[in-house]
Amino acid sequence: MTKKLLPVLMLSLMPLLSHAVWLDSKGKPLPDKPSRQTLGSFGAQVMMVASEKRLDEQWKALPLPTKIDKVTTIKRGDTIYAALFFFGCEANKAGKCDVISQFTLMPPNGAKMPPVAGQAWNAVAPPKEVAQLSPIRMKIVLDDTDPFGTYDVEAKVKDRVSGKMATIKTSFTLKKK
Repeated sequence: MTKKLLPVLMLSLMPLLSHAVWLDSKGKPLPDKPSRQTLGSFGAQVMMVASEKRLDEQWKALPLPTKIDKVTTIKRGDTIYAALFFFGCEANKAGKCDVISQFTLMPPNGAKMPPVAGQAWNAVAPPKEVAQLSPIRMKIVLDDTDPFGTYDVEAKVKDRVSGKMATIKTSFTLKKK
C-alpha cells in the first residue's frame, strides 16, 4: 500500500517523509535515531503497534491528518506487532523494488531469539517521496515464561537492488499487571 505524504500529515511521533529524508510535521529534517534511519535516498522506520487491523485502517486514512497508535508497554498475553515503514527503494530492470527485512526480538535477559525474515516489498517502485507500509510484520505474544523488562526489536531492512541496508531498533516494556 502506498500513500503520498503531505505537510499536514502527522503519524503520531513518526516523522513525515519527503525528498529522501525524514521530516517533522513542519517540514524540518529530523536526524536519524534508533527507530529510523536514512541512507542517502533509502530510509526505514520500525514501530510497535497493538493491532494490525487498526494500523491498516489508520494507514488507509492517509493523506488526511491522522496518527499511528504506537505501543510502548504491554502485559503478558497481549499481542503486539513490529511494523515497518520505508521509502526510496531503487527499481530493478522490471521496475520493481526488492526490499527484504529481518526482525530479531531481544529479551531483557540478553537472550537472542531466532530472526524472522521475509519480503518487505516486491512491487512497482513508487516515487521517492512516497512512503510504504510493509505488509510483513513481526507478531509478538509474551507469556508466563517471559521475563519482565524492556525488550528490543531490531529490524534489518535491505534494498536488494541498491544494496543499502538500514538497521533500526525499537523497544517495548513487559510490565507486571
